[in-house]
Amino acid sequence: MIMTPVFITLLVLIFASAAVCAVLMASEYALVKLRTTFDEAILAKARADKKLQKRLGATERFLKAIHFGVLLCTVIYGACASLFGVLLFVFLVRTQTLDNMPDALFVALVVLLMIASVALLQIFSFRIARAVGLAHPAGVLKRLDWPVSLWVFVCSPVLNFLEKIARVFEKPFKLDEKSSAKVLDIERQASLLGADAAQLTPTVRAIIEHALGLHELDVSDIMLARNRVIYLDVNLPLQGQLERAKKSGHTRFPLCEGDLDHCVGLIHIKDIFQGADDCVPLKNLRRDILRIPSTELLDNALTKLLRNKQHMALVTDEFGGTAGVVTLDGVIEEIVGEIRDEFDTAQEIFVIPLPDPNRFRVSGLAPLHELEERFNRPFESEKVSTLGGLVMDALERMPARGDTVFLEGPNADVRVDETNGRRVLWATLTLRPPPQEE
Repeated sequence: MIMTPVFITLLVLIFASAAVCAVLMASEYALVKLRTTFDEAILAKARADKKLQKRLGATERFLKAIHFGVLLCTVIYGACASLFGVLLFVFLVRTQTLDNMPDALFVALVVLLMIASVALLQIFSFRIARAVGLAHPAGVLKRLDWPVSLWVFVCSPVLNFLEKIARVFEKPFKLDEKSSAKVLDIERQASLLGADAAQLTPTVRAIIEHALGLHELDVSDIMLARNRVIYLDVNLPLQGQLERAKKSGHTRFPLCEGDLDHCVGLIHIKDIFQGADDCVPLKNLRRDILRIPSTELLDNALTKLLRNKQHMALVTDEFGGTAGVVTLDGVIEEIVGEIRDEFDTAQEIFVIPLPDPNRFRVSGLAPLHELEERFNRPFESEKVSTLGGLVMDALERMPARGDTVFLEGPNADVRVDETNGRRVLWATLTLRPPPQEE
């Protein structure tokens, strides 16, 4: 009978840790739902409650504490459940209960006890808590505000101390804490778990993922660099400007006086053709051009382009000079992927022959299926769709200028010639002779 208080204490700890874990899990998924939902009814409730607004503003801090709490509760639950099983076995041995019990029955009881303990945590603390948090996010956060806030307050000093220790261990490996997995990345993954019923297609999921990551990019990540921008000059003859526009294949151009640092506006090719006659100065046909700093977040840049009904904006550097241009198409491509039309061809845009018949200058955006058609070699991949993606997949890191990889399928070497820090812009593709000819 001396073990009765111990059994009771362990049972209390088991159910308490499971209950606390359920509270934290429900709060986590409620936060996730409110941060990622597009449901106007749910958003209206969140906007009307100042406490919820405050909670959403400190999501990172709360999720860190919640994740730590869930881990701690799981450890306590597992330790107490294991100790309860050991003590129960000792009790049964002492009371000679096992003497008359068949071995098979004893093993079955042990297995059932283990399954029951795991099922309790999985069903009630994880599955049901998750479903409740996703179904009633605003209500869950309002009702569980005080216990979760208390937990965050209590464990914040511990988390700060653990982060300092983690940084000590990160230094020898030259890890950048900013590039490590963020809590909101985990939040984004968790939000997709709640979309099971929607049966989202891979394309829709990819678009959602890219859209949620838009705030992590700035304009400099996607802008067309200054040295690649084709502009029209008000000081040059109109006929020469038309020839330049025709060769470029574009329809919109910055209109400048001498160079891009003296941009006076934007001009559309149709405005030139609709002009009264060849004597109309280009300056009279210009439209206003939007200027956006290179450090502007990409989602803010998208908002400005849409609000001002602009398809192109001038990108300015920290000194007020022109760093390049950004287009609405460029921003949208970050969300939906590459946009091409019926006038684009791989030969014209993506592949440039070099003097050596086996060497080509190829754009990193070159689609693999078009390279297959051009070179009649297998460039296929289940993971990526462009040459730049194939290089990145082979290197398993962000490519840098000078990196060279061998592609076994097409039996070719690829040397990276130009990048923008995020993707391969241009590379040199060298086709090797077929194996039998080497």
